[in-house]
Amino acid sequence: MPAREVVACDPTVVFWMQYRAIRHFTGDCANRLLPLKFEDLLGQADYDAALSLGVLYYLKGPLEHLQRIRDQLARGRTAVVETLIIPGSEDDELDPPDRYANMRNVYHPPTESRVLRWMAEAGFDDSRVVDATPTTIHEQRATEWMPFQSLARALTEDGAWTIEGHPPPLRATEAAGPYDPISGPVPPRGRPRKARTCSANSVSGCEISVTIPVSCGRGETSLNQTSCP
Repeated sequence: MPAREVVACDPTVVFWMQYRAIRHFTGDCANRLLPLKFEDLLGQADYDAALSLGVLYYLKGPLEHLQRIRDQLARGRTAVVETLIIPGSEDDELDPPDRYANMRNVYHPPTESRVLRWMAEAGFDDSRVVDATPTTIHEQRATEWMPFQSLARALTEDGAWTIEGHPPPLRATEAAGPYDPISGPVPPRGRPRKARTCSANSVSGCEISVTIPVSCGRGETSLNQTSCP
């Protein structure tokens, strides 16, 4: 069943301009990209799914981010969190002193056990890892459209370590339903807007994005007609 509405947010202006260019050709449809940080979204929503894609390891406060995601969901709905993790079965995390795989501002990449504990502390029930896959140099590579440094330059020759001496990138996807440890499942808040569906992508040209619901037209946010029709 197609979604009635997909709302994404990313504060990078060039990504929003790319989105608007695609919308020029696709016409109006049921996806929105808001040029906002996730932390700028106010109020609580009642959406069926919230996705955080490649964001958690860039945050100094990952637990707060997961709690904000939980607060956007209706009862019994789904959160999907995709993030870098490090290998190991223990409850641990890596705190790079400088860069990780040539990337700046990488904080606290966790093990599977640590990220699942974070999700439980954020109020999610039945958290589980549904996929863990190493990032390869065939996936993250320099191209004519992206001529910057590639993953191959961030790894040792045998690919066993990053050039800083850390484990190589491993991406994991976690899924969970929201849960309030005091009163049970998070109750729904209002009704979602009815919208048309569209096959166009809600975020274009963006390696790192957050797909997260936002209440629109109900007073919780201050957005113009271009950002939120």
